[in-house]
Amino acid sequence: MNAIKATFTNGRIVPSELVDWPEGSELMVEPVAIGDERFGMREEDWGDDPESIAQWIAAVEKMNP
Repeated sequence: MNAIKATFTNGRIVPSELVDWPEGSELMVEPVAIGDERFGMREEDWGDDPESIAQWIAAVEKMNP
């Protein structure tokens, strides 16, 4: 099965193209950023210098399992 684009309208997800998926197919739905809105970090915001890596390690170590 291939990914498609869709629009959320009146509480329903409306595909922008025809789909040939079996009835009852499980889907993963995720909003796409609009304009200046972003979800998560952009790839260019990831630092790979020692200081950035240390910050990532410290953040991960603070997480609860």
